Amino acid sequence: MREMTTKEVQQVSLDILKNVHEFCVKNGIRYSLSGGTLLGAIRHNGFIPWDDDIDIQLPRPDYDKLVQTYTSNKGYKMFCHDTKEGKEKNVMFSHARVCDMTRTMVDTGIRPWVSEEVGVWIDILPCDGLPSDSQKAYKHIKKSQKALHKAYWYGVRLSSWTNIKKGRTLVEKIKFGIKKIGSLLIRHDPFIEIRHIRRMYDYNVSEYFFATPHYGIREWQPKKNMESFELHKFEDAEFYVMSGYDANLKSLFGDYMKLPPENERETHNFNKYYWK
Repeated sequence: MREMTTKEVQQVSLDILKNVHEFCVKNGIRYSLSGGTLLGAIRHNGFIPWDDDIDIQLPRPDYDKLVQTYTSNKGYKMFCHDTKEGKEKNVMFSHARVCDMTRTMVDTGIRPWVSEEVGVWIDILPCDGLPSDSQKAYKHIKKSQKALHKAYWYGVRLSSWTNIKKGRTLVEKIKFGIKKIGSLLIRHDPFIEIRHIRRMYDYNVSEYFFATPHYGIREWQPKKNMESFELHKFEDAEFYVMSGYDANLKSLFGDYMKLPPENERETHNFNKYYWK
């Protein structure tokens, strides 16, 4: 197998996004590019040059519909812990992913998230409701963060003890050993807790929402930002972005049109990507 370049990973990710976009349009499912992908669309009309992944976010009702109905004749497959198959495949991730299953293979090293070989993927994020009060919203996001952290540890149980050899440094190997032991001590499925927390505030009647607790209180967004959508150029195609993208990106990234210093241009280097 040949290791993929960043450009090649980007191209396969883009192919998957095109397929998901077509499915959403055909089935009346609303979505928006999200996070760094949305930032890339607005600032670069495509990928952030040093980034190789794609995120989209959907209102909870649309997310549930996509997860339950998505099919593809292009060799792509939906994985989600909330589905019957997701539980059978031991999906250890709190949101959905659409993966290439025919052309590529991803070596996740010591961080496997599903008990099946998968290729390049894009992330599918649900948007859920938040309280209108900022303090209550902050506490809810922190609760979600804690549950997500526990789920990450829980997922390490998928990793074989032999994967400790994949640690690049002694510190990484020690951390893996600690997390492996910790994962075996967690008795209850934390994804059940995540599902309960995420759905505590109904998206349909909430005035605020969040897609991921990753950005903390900066994720506390007025739902009006996600009430309408417009097409925007991304690489050689157009995809939907929320009409309130400016407010969303300012909240997440501040002066988002300004490039960060070179030493802060982080890439996702957790995985290795290969052509089959």
